Amino acid sequence: MTLEDILGPEGAAVVTGRWLPLVEHKQVLCMKGVVYLPTDRTAIGERLMLPLSDEADGPVTGLLGMTVCEWHRGEVPEEVKLSRVKTLSVSMIP
Repeated sequence: MTLEDILGPEGAAVVTGRWLPLVEHKQVLCMKGVVYLPTDRTAIGERLMLPLSDEADGPVTGLLGMTVCEWHRGEVPEEVKLSRVKTLSVSMIP
């Protein structure tokens, strides 16, 4: 299945926009806030994603991620819903 099959066109576009820097620019992604697209409940937490490669300076061939969250039902304050996404170039990691 593709992301679009699972999330629909709009959801797939959001996720692709967030994760593409990992692949294109070899970046680490950290995010805090809504970590899954809301359905009947909202996942508030943190996510870390890392690019993987078969070779030291080769292209990204996979992603490794971890998400820790709490599921909330009902209304969630708007400031909590805003996902803060930060990226860092792998080359900047000692």
